Amino acid sequence: MTRKSLANDIEKLKEFLESSKSRGDRALTAFLNSMTAVNQSIIQMLAANLEPESRNILLNMLVVHIVTMIECFYRDSLTSIFTSCKPSAYLPQVDQIFERRLSISDVVSLQNEGLSILEIVPRELSFQSLNQISNVFDHFIPKFLRAVE
Repeated sequence: MTRKSLANDIEKLKEFLESSKSRGDRALTAFLNSMTAVNQSIIQMLAANLEPESRNILLNMLVVHIVTMIECFYRDSLTSIFTSCKPSAYLPQVDQIFERRLSISDVVSLQNEGLSILEIVPRELSFQSLNQISNVFDHFIPKFLRAVE
């Protein structure tokens, strides 16, 4: 990473973490509350008697919003798992994922900003499809389950 891109990444990471903190440590509750709000929005939109084209645009926007909510749920869930388990349960997998992405100086820069590598992991992984979600959790879950035993 270049210095400029790392500085940009650090700022984006801080924004991401603030957003994540606003949801608290209850990923499922936050997700369900958001889905309730989406459901209410759809009901109101249908009752508004909009033109079909306007309705389709709004529905497409809701789909994007729902995908974002799903991504947030899985990122928050992974963060919860990291904070609940011993580092030995996930560090080898984190090393595999990030060994070529971050240099030692990048890690030091993050630490100087008060950030940890584990705060980066959920943000850097993709949760945009069921296959990607499955791959992420298949990568971590077996080790987590052994750590709980």
